[in-house]
Amino acid sequence: MAKMKHTDKAIRRDFALRLKAVRKAAGFQHMMTFARELGIEPEAYRRWERGETEPGIANLSKITEITGVSLDFLVAGKLKATEIEKPNPPLSYIR
Repeated sequence: MAKMKHTDKAIRRDFALRLKAVRKAAGFQHMMTFARELGIEPEAYRRWERGETEPGIANLSKITEITGVSLDFLVAGKLKATEIEKPNPPLSYIR
């Protein structure tokens, strides 16, 4: 397996932070509960939030449906106006 480039690590880290933020903004305090809602194993979800692996397109779609954030935000961090206007915008959970 090829070594992961520094930029790949940064992209995965940023995605993991956004994923955690949207989970919490959607009211899911525990990873296990969110994993169940997605229909996946909790360990698979944990790896996403740790930045070890990434979800496929089907799971990305489920995440956006459940959380109400756009795929643009989830993948690239680009917020739409409707996401900024929410009472708890996803970015407020990123620390």
